[in-house]
Amino acid sequence: MIDKGKLQFKKIKFLFFHKKKEREREKEIDSWPTVSSYKGPLYEFRCT
Repeated sequence: MIDKGKLQFKKIKFLFFHKKKEREREKEIDSWPTVSSYKGPLYEFRCT
């Protein structure tokens, strides 16, 4: 028998962790000098 509450908590924890990782990655990309100075395919790709 799977505890639904525990499962839900695991899911939320996973999503939260995933979002955190995503945000860290975005920050990392934002700190690349190319992004602000070079508004090319990479910039468009990020905006979509």
